[in-house]
Amino acid sequence: MKDDDKSRRSVVLIGSSGGGTATLGHTRPGSLVEIIETEFAKIKGNVTLKEVIFVVLEDGQGMDSAKDDDQASLFHYVEGSQTVTKGILKKINRHVADLEESIANDIELGKVNGLISVSCKPALFHQTLEAAATCGIPLVGTGGTSLAIISSNYGVKVIGNSGGSVATTPLTKAISFSHA
Repeated sequence: MKDDDKSRRSVVLIGSSGGGTATLGHTRPGSLVEIIETEFAKIKGNVTLKEVIFVVLEDGQGMDSAKDDDQASLFHYVEGSQTVTKGILKKINRHVADLEESIANDIELGKVNGLISVSCKPALFHQTLEAAATCGIPLVGTGGTSLAIISSNYGVKVIGNSGGSVATTPLTKAISFSHA
């Protein structure tokens, strides 16, 4: 392993457009990824965004009122490559469950150094959160209810300027996430 590889830190983002009405870029996960990567580039220590699993309802409504048959999109980003899958929320969530298992495995193998959670549904990412708690992987994020559940039910260490405001801009989120 090269010295540069030893200092590399990999971060994974999990989440959704949020509980309330989706605002301020929450329905454009690609833009959020770009902003986070820009902020990571400013940090000494070679931090990279390894993977993103992000669910958005098609009509921009918030997840608090979501139903299984609502139209949704799954944004999946892996080390520079992205795909978008569309379908009903119930099927999208099943796909998320399959994808998040690989994140849990990467955490257990020491390939992930931190998590970002943006209004994730903790039960949907239970394997990832359990692995993070077991391996001591810290988490930063937004989504007051989900962060409380992640901390109290899963025992994941929540760090940094984590909070619950959907009114926070993507740039402010990215700065907070990257520096935590």
